Amino acid sequence: MTRNIASTGTTTLVLAGLAGMSMVGGCKALEELGRAIKEAELPSAAMARVDLVQQPSVDELLGYTCFNTLSLGGACGFAGLEDQKKKDMKFSFDVVFDMFNPNASFGIPLIEMLLGTTVFEDTNLGALCVSFCDPDEEDCSAVEDAADACAVDDAEELDGASDLVPTVPDMLELAEDVVSGDFEDNFSWRTIPKYQEMECQPEGTQCTIEELDGVPTMCCGDSCVEVGRGCEVGKGSKGRTCALCDGHTEAHIQFDFNVDVFLGLMETLVVNAANDFLAGRQINLKIPYTMDGTLFFDIPTLGRQALGFGPWDDEWAL
Repeated sequence: MTRNIASTGTTTLVLAGLAGMSMVGGCKALEELGRAIKEAELPSAAMARVDLVQQPSVDELLGYTCFNTLSLGGACGFAGLEDQKKKDMKFSFDVVFDMFNPNASFGIPLIEMLLGTTVFEDTNLGALCVSFCDPDEEDCSAVEDAADACAVDDAEELDGASDLVPTVPDMLELAEDVVSGDFEDNFSWRTIPKYQEMECQPEGTQCTIEELDGVPTMCCGDSCVEVGRGCEVGKGSKGRTCALCDGHTEAHIQFDFNVDVFLGLMETLVVNAANDFLAGRQINLKIPYTMDGTLFFDIPTLGRQALGFGPWDDEWAL
């Protein structure tokens, strides 16, 4: 299988198919590759949505507040509420990006992310910087607020959120446990696949879908194409099996609120709910939020690039 791997600071292209080529063919392929890299184009990325994937129920919120914040004890039990453990008040969200790679010769890894979050219009939860790891490393573990990471000044800035400064991650952290089930590894690079409209096999070729290195892959004889990362299996003309890859991929990154931070937000929710009740309005438990930040990519010959996103305004309804 041919794989394209880019690493921070240096560009490494792994071309498994070159080993078996003739000297002339190999040189020609390298020349074509070099030409393609010199003509490298920049990727695009946009925030598609932010999904709340785990949160306490309204009854759990009211129960915790009644017993622990208001300390009403017996009255809480009489109202049918139950005391809740702090550890059960987990609040996780999934940030989803639509990313596009216009280059047909190599994939582009997302190596760092700077995320700023504000809730209730004026409560700034700070900015968190995440340095993702190479998925081929034996011990792949992301690093939060690493030295020299997420520095917009050190990258070719396309549209970076340069006013965000990473803060100590005591309010927001990269989730260790993926809740949504849309992906498995929350720590490693998200690689935008190379642009490829369609790769089809000869009529009658037998193809199978296999798991290689944890990635669904369509293998037809000795030819394999990763699917599930911006690619899907389809049918071309005359019943041919095709890998349809358009250079797009949906990248999921999950974060957790620190429990104490969330419980602090809950006090605002309760006050708002009480005001709604006293005013005769329907009680709504909603958290308005704003997110913006910068994505950092490592692109052959172009180097480290900063691409800003947001601000994204929405609200979570509990």
